[in-house]
Amino acid sequence: MKQVSEAIQDIKRDLLFHVILNMKRNLLSLEDTKYLAEDFLQIFPVFSIAELLKKLNELGKIYKEARIVFIKYANLYYEEEKTYLLYQIPPYIKNGEIDKAIEVMKGGIYHE
Repeated sequence: MKQVSEAIQDIKRDLLFHVILNMKRNLLSLEDTKYLAEDFLQIFPVFSIAELLKKLNELGKIYKEARIVFIKYANLYYEEEKTYLLYQIPPYIKNGEIDKAIEVMKGGIYHE
C-alpha cells in the first residue's frame, strides 16, 4: 500500500490539475481558488490515508475539484485495502480461527 506522503503528493498533484483545468474553463475564479487552497491546507497534518480521504471528502462537499479527486483516490484506496484484507483472511480460516478472520474482514488487524 502507498505511504501517506506518497498519497498526499498524488492528491496535491491531481487537485492542482483540476483547479487549473477549471480555471482555464472559467469554472473556478481566482478568489474561489484561494479559498480552496486555504481550506485544503487546513486538512493537514494527517497521519493515515484513511484520515486524508475523510478530510478530502469533507472538502469535496464544498469544492467539486476536491470531490473529483476524492472519488478517484477513495476507489483506489478501498480496492487496495480490500485486496490486502482478502489476503490476510485465509490463514486464520485454515487454522480454524474464524473469529479472527471475521475481525480482519471488519478491518481489525491482528498482530500476534
